[in-house]
Amino acid sequence: MAGRPRLVDDVTLLRATVTIMGRTGPSALTLALVATEAGVTPATVVQRFGNKRGLMLALAHSHAERASERHLHSRDQGSHPLQALTDLVVGTWDPATTPQVFANHLAFLCADLVDEDLRALTLATQRSQERTVRNLLDSAVAAGELAPGTDTAALTASIQSAVAGSGLLWAMDRQGTLNARLRSALDLALSSHLTKPPTPNPKETP
Repeated sequence: MAGRPRLVDDVTLLRATVTIMGRTGPSALTLALVATEAGVTPATVVQRFGNKRGLMLALAHSHAERASERHLHSRDQGSHPLQALTDLVVGTWDPATTPQVFANHLAFLCADLVDEDLRALTLATQRSQERTVRNLLDSAVAAGELAPGTDTAALTASIQSAVAGSGLLWAMDRQGTLNARLRSALDLALSSHLTKPPTPNPKETP
């Protein structure tokens, strides 16, 4: 006999988890809070993931899978790979709407690094994103957006370091928005390699 259909899928529960992570930090997150955010009973979350660590592992698996999918499609960006790169860099931290939310997500990352299973999944996500950035930079060279001969491996490392650092600085000094700071860090890393100046984004408010 077929089981009863799931009224709320795992994606919805994992999105609710990300929201609660930003509100609480690691120590205060509970399955009950996730259930309330998703509009289900705590028993539903327990049945789906077992416990808090099971939920965190499922979320980490989801992040790793999405990062891998982005890598597979990163060469299909038409004639504007640098715009796709900007969207990737900024979109990665979309949930971090305030410095407190950013700090809470960073606390979860620190917790992941001392759990070998979670660390392995976090590393897989990072490696996929690194390959995606490199692919987009290679495409930008081919499209004439970046200068011929650009060392895209070195530039990838510079971009990742600059973006990570700008997020931490923003959480401390709280100047402007994270979106603007990430764009600024990316623009600075790319500036000496561009074949033409970047087009300002009229929708962006510092």
